[in-house]
Amino acid sequence: DEALEKKLNVSVRKALASRKIQLFVLDPSASARVAQDHSLETYLTQLAFLRIARYDTFSASVQKLADINGGHNLFGELKKDLQNALRQIEIPESWLTIEPEVEPTELPADIDLNSFVAFDRIEPEPPTLLKTW
Repeated sequence: DEALEKKLNVSVRKALASRKIQLFVLDPSASARVAQDHSLETYLTQLAFLRIARYDTFSASVQKLADINGGHNLFGELKKDLQNALRQIEIPESWLTIEPEVEPTELPADIDLNSFVAFDRIEPEPPTLLKTW
């Protein structure tokens, strides 16, 4: 949790605390099945989303995913592993205050243009000469 606090910007931490946003962290390496087969990470991510977004229909959604992908045992194991891999971070009240020596940065409200543009390469063409045969 301390490393997470260091990675988050001061203004992001204040926004999380002031808006009372729930913060969840998904650690796929905490899942034994994902550690064996990294391709299962997408399924674990889908289960985490369903657990957070639609907790009321989570069990039915897991069954549907298992039916679609044909792995009832696999999704049962991933559902158990989700208990270890997904955790909610408690937002401390200290995130509401910004230290005076830290200058809050404003996050951009819109997408800024960057240097990733098409490269227009202009190659000089050799002059054409008219000759008779």
